[in-house]
Amino acid sequence: MDPTTLPIQMRTLASLMRAHGDSTIDVLKIDVEGSEFSILEPLLSADSNFPWHNVSQILIETHVGIRFPLIGELERTQRLLQLLFKRGFLLFHRENNVFEPTGVHELALMRPAPGELLPQ
Repeated sequence: MDPTTLPIQMRTLASLMRAHGDSTIDVLKIDVEGSEFSILEPLLSADSNFPWHNVSQILIETHVGIRFPLIGELERTQRLLQLLFKRGFLLFHRENNVFEPTGVHELALMRPAPGELLPQ
């Protein structure tokens, strides 16, 4: 075995939910150090069977800037938000991460419950 690799067993969030008998997620925190786009975009695609309707809030740390010099980072963040909006989530908070001033942003989204009134 290569000394720089470590074999791990991967499981999807949906399979963990099934294994533990959970049907809802109150808060899903995503902090994957720059991999948020490659992880979330497939899960948010139209043909994904991930149970987004059972997630109440999502907290995402996104990386846009010098440390992660990908072309079109801002556009990817906008596309990610659009996919979340299509799944019924609303952005209720955004802030720059003061501990990482090179383009790290904290996003907080929620899905209103059916019939829930939102502030005007």
